Amino acid sequence: MCNPRHFARSIFGEYINNMKIITNNCMRVKKTIVALLFALPFMSNSQIITPERINGTWQGILIQPINDYTDNYAYWISLNMQGDSVFGVIRTEDEKTPFYALVNIRGKVVDNKISFTQDRIIKENPRPESYWCLISGELLFDAEDNSLSGKWTSTMEKCKPGSILIFKSPKPINMGPTHMYTYSTFKYVESEVKKKKKFNGYKVRLSEINFETNSHKIIGNTATAEINRIYSLLNKKEILHVNIQGYTDNTGADDFNMRLSYLRAREIYNLLIAKGVKENRITYEGYGKSRPIASNETEEGKLKNRRVEIEIEMINEEKPAETSTKR
Repeated sequence: MCNPRHFARSIFGEYINNMKIITNNCMRVKKTIVALLFALPFMSNSQIITPERINGTWQGILIQPINDYTDNYAYWISLNMQGDSVFGVIRTEDEKTPFYALVNIRGKVVDNKISFTQDRIIKENPRPESYWCLISGELLFDAEDNSLSGKWTSTMEKCKPGSILIFKSPKPINMGPTHMYTYSTFKYVESEVKKKKKFNGYKVRLSEINFETNSHKIIGNTATAEINRIYSLLNKKEILHVNIQGYTDNTGADDFNMRLSYLRAREIYNLLIAKGVKENRITYEGYGKSRPIASNETEEGKLKNRRVEIEIEMINEEKPAETSTKR
């Protein structure tokens, strides 16, 4: 038989317990909100674009829907931020060809975003019976991997929209014609240096270095021998500069391949720096899938395209370093 007094106490007790649970949950939510509000300025400031973060050269790829030649172009931007405005020069290169364009860029910076427009071609070597697209777009800054990425469009005919992914680069933008290097071997370059013969530049494939799948981590000691040979070359007075370049095959997303090739080139760079090479003697770049040396239709061809190469340039040490144009 139900006792009204006991029943009322039971109901009241449950009500008090529920109110305590609700109160505790509200306090937890309140503390979480306060913590997020406190952290928000620090979270946003870590991504905000500043001149110290953005000024200099950026290198990567411009991606567009497939055309008759390629869907990935090598891409460089030299940026100079003044107030909330940004000025600079963009360089675009067609793969393994002398075709390139240098274009003025201007835009605005808001927080972690650059809105930009290309306004004038200042120098070019276009592919016969074709032209370079003048584009505009937005680039978002990612402080974690020091990259700029975003979408671009163009009002010009046949210039379908695409995307851009670029990373901060230690190498100044090339303001002249495209350098076309000859493939060679360590042995041959070493003999040329020993003879003190001048040369315009050679490419050497680092065929012994192996990376873990989808990673920039080097397997075991596979880099030791070739790192030592690069170090030996850089100790020669005549060799001024080595540029390390990473490449992938066409398996996977373009942005993943670009990032992977960049990180693999940077890994070789870091090993040389750790060995004592000065920073002004070496640079590094990633090209993703944009410059294959074999067909990606076969596994053998893909294996050849997954590679790291170095460009070795011999010039007089008195020659001033190449600099980017600033506005």
